[in-house]
Amino acid sequence: MSSARLEQMHTCVICFVRGCKNDNKMIQGVGVESPSEEELHQACWDHGLLGLCSVDEMREHVILK
Repeated sequence: MSSARLEQMHTCVICFVRGCKNDNKMIQGVGVESPSEEELHQACWDHGLLGLCSVDEMREHVILK
């Protein structure tokens, strides 16, 4: 794999992580109890946590981030 391709992939990962952090800050700003189950599910899905299925698990994830 070329160094240019690795740099491009690194940039994509950095952007993804920043987006996840911003999402978590926004959710925490409105309160963990505020997001709907669908919003929590989408946030966990976006973060690659496909195995979390209960609302309590999803809220815990948002709090820990």
